[in-house]
Amino acid sequence: MGELTDDGVKIYAPDMTLKKKLGPGVTFESVVTPQVMQAAEKVFADAQANIMQELENEMQSLVSAYDQLGIGSPPTKLQTIGALAFAVKSKAGICGFGFASDLARSLNVYCEMDHVRGNPLTPRTVEIISCHVRGLQLIFTHNMVGDGGAVGAEIMQELARLTDQQGLSLSNNS
Repeated sequence: MGELTDDGVKIYAPDMTLKKKLGPGVTFESVVTPQVMQAAEKVFADAQANIMQELENEMQSLVSAYDQLGIGSPPTKLQTIGALAFAVKSKAGICGFGFASDLARSLNVYCEMDHVRGNPLTPRTVEIISCHVRGLQLIFTHNMVGDGGAVGAEIMQELARLTDQQGLSLSNNS
């Protein structure tokens, strides 16, 4: 396994399986060339662009679903909003929009709460959904990456209070 040094620290030798497969005299630099690195960076950039496009599409769908909401709307509309919020949450987090991810998660959790789910929409429910969707629109319109800082934390605390989610962690970091 590892060797114990005089001061009690265990040192592990790195796995040499790949080096053995490459053969003697082959270095990292000879395998991972600048061209290989550029190709890998392009793959990652393309993937990021694809995810951002999917995020844009899902946000458009979320806004469209929200625009169709009204007081007394059937619960199926709320299920659609919750599912779209979940999709936005996932992709926003991948793309560095931590605050948007938290906000979308809050909307998803709210849509799944027992006292909300399965009931016709009330004015309060529509207003809470509106706060979430408008907040998400602002974040993406202004390209606000990151976790929102202290202001973001305050907004999430206020949304937790408004939506009766005090016992739930609305951050994706938990």
